Amino acid sequence: MNYNGLLESIATIIILTGIGFLAARLGIIKENDTKAFSNLIFYITSPALILSSITGYFTRETVLSSLAVPQFAVLMTLLSIIAAYAVGKIIKVEDQTQLDIFYMTVSFCNTVYIGLPIITSIYGESAAGFVFFYDLGSGMVLWTLGMELACKDCPTGECKKSQEAGNFLKGCFFTPGRFLKNLINPPLAALVLAVFMVMLEIPMPDIISRTAKTVGDITIPLSMLFIGLSVGHSCISREIFDTLVIWAAFIRLIISPILVGGIAYFAPISLILKKVITVEAAMPVMMFTAILANKYNKHPEFAAKTVLITTILSMITIPAVVYVLELIY
Repeated sequence: MNYNGLLESIATIIILTGIGFLAARLGIIKENDTKAFSNLIFYITSPALILSSITGYFTRETVLSSLAVPQFAVLMTLLSIIAAYAVGKIIKVEDQTQLDIFYMTVSFCNTVYIGLPIITSIYGESAAGFVFFYDLGSGMVLWTLGMELACKDCPTGECKKSQEAGNFLKGCFFTPGRFLKNLINPPLAALVLAVFMVMLEIPMPDIISRTAKTVGDITIPLSMLFIGLSVGHSCISREIFDTLVIWAAFIRLIISPILVGGIAYFAPISLILKKVITVEAAMPVMMFTAILANKYNKHPEFAAKTVLITTILSMITIPAVVYVLELIY
């Protein structure tokens, strides 16, 4: 177990995220420019990282064993929603639109932008492929149930226009065609290609392999800067903590890894998968939930608060989860 690597990774995340946050607050990088970081990560560096990590470290056996990872990601999402639903009933949240965003914040975690540097620092670059398999399962739920939660009953925007026209689903992303369109993306294409090459034992040319690794290596620092920029551009009031934010953080950072880790403990999968799955379940709220909340005007400040608070607290809770895993295994 590389505790020094974990602490260094967390320190790097804090520093790079802080730089991004300051760059946003000081106006060095404008809000419109932030999208360029997201596009660069999504369309170029992440696919390169997937190709280099999976073709470089995976074998047929590890690919086949990784097929269980997306299933656990789906399970984590559903268990988190159930826990959030129970909390909503207990504390009697009346605003259904806020409940929808509450369900999203506890269910969808930052599997790549924070999960990737954490996982690779603990378990090495060979574990990077598992992160993207996990993200595949999470993405499938995000583009179905997640989009339904985001756009149903939204007070403004595209969905409202469609509701008035009597065609709600057309304005919402929750349609089979749009689901496939969103699911078929560059990272998934790179994942499929890499798995295909590994299964058929097709070697990647050295020049392409080196280029993919060079480009892929900048994914993690870019991701950290992107998180800081996104939070820095969010409109968050001084009253950061409220009851629902605290509950969201508790479920996302503590309850979720306990539930998923408990099931993974008894699952017939390899030790490294048990650890990766559990640590991924402990990641903070996905930044994309705040983007969706803002797009559909459904409590965007609440979503931004949960992203900020869980990201900060995860720097404490993730090492705790890793430590407990080492005691158990």
